[in-house]
Amino acid sequence: MRYLLPVLLFLVSSTVVLANDIVITGGRVIDPETGLDAIRNVAIDGDKIVAISEFPLEGDVVIDASGHVVSPGFIDLHAHGQNIGDYRMQVIQGVTTSLELESGVLPIGDWYAGQAQKNPPVNYGASAGWTYSRIATFSETDPLATAAYFQDAPICNDWKMDSANADQSENILSLLE
Repeated sequence: MRYLLPVLLFLVSSTVVLANDIVITGGRVIDPETGLDAIRNVAIDGDKIVAISEFPLEGDVVIDASGHVVSPGFIDLHAHGQNIGDYRMQVIQGVTTSLELESGVLPIGDWYAGQAQKNPPVNYGASAGWTYSRIATFSETDPLATAAYFQDAPICNDWKMDSANADQSENILSLLE
């Protein structure tokens, strides 16, 4: 009787391991969180990793990753290319999240709405760009969440060089909020 429970647990766990959607075999699995860096097999069920094992795993789809690295997606914190072509190149390089955190954009809501319409192959994000709010304030225009708006701004120096007065500072902060 004392051997029955371990045998049952083994059988139940074996059944779960065999019911995977995807198995990635023989890849060099690197997990920065745990420090794992070894040849392993990875089982995926739905959108979750359910097993990482040095023992064989079975699944509906088997991908041989021998000679390749299997790791969590990379996050690019400084990605200027926020278009489908650039996103596709990043995916090829292992990037799963692309963020524009250097210059940012404004209005941020407009930018997110535009990105959502593109249906990008990566997670995406941006910061609210104080540079956009300074350009808008000094040029007395509404900021536009486009690369052209930012790229055309260097022809003017006031937003870069002049100190903002109290009203301008209030407007800059208001646009950011």
